[in-house]
Amino acid sequence: MQCIGTADVVESLAFAIKQQQVISVRGGGHNVAGRAVCKNGVMIDLSLMKGMHVGVDTKTVTVQTGVTWCELNRETQLHGLAIPGGMISSTGVAGLTLGGGLGALMPKYGLTIDNLISAEVVTVSGEALTASAEQNRDLYWAIRGGGGNFGIITSFEFQLHPVGPIVEGGLIVYAENENRRNAQILLRAYDFNQHWVISADGN
Repeated sequence: MQCIGTADVVESLAFAIKQQQVISVRGGGHNVAGRAVCKNGVMIDLSLMKGMHVGVDTKTVTVQTGVTWCELNRETQLHGLAIPGGMISSTGVAGLTLGGGLGALMPKYGLTIDNLISAEVVTVSGEALTASAEQNRDLYWAIRGGGGNFGIITSFEFQLHPVGPIVEGGLIVYAENENRRNAQILLRAYDFNQHWVISADGN
């Protein structure tokens, strides 16, 4: 059942429960584990839910469940903002977030889930609730690593951070006959987040 909004999710969930069907939920990403598909049941497909809004002043973004990281980054980078996300562009925002969320910005800004301000969750009873540190705190705790099957998330609100739009990266490579001391100095100076320092001599 394809949904384009929260009301569709509520109706789809109610139908599947009434028919006593097994339910699976598909977000917007590649779903390599295959959990979005169930046998002889109802798949609630959220991949068409692509709404996004970047709050430039508040440095926040609200994004629906069908969005991928490529789509989200395109919107946030327009304003030089980003959140820790996946390193593969086809990864879905929902799946990565609910799995914790590892990415290139993690050493500086934490996991994706650490940057989750709130989420809209459709519960089994058909309620559309906001889960945050202020509202429905138990549900907010649950979706941030407390387990699964608490409901269907239809949108996320994240905290953004200033990143880009120009980002430098790459390798530092020295020829074998060049001064090893230069490499040690450069690598000691590299402190990504004031938590760890790499040096060529292991210190």
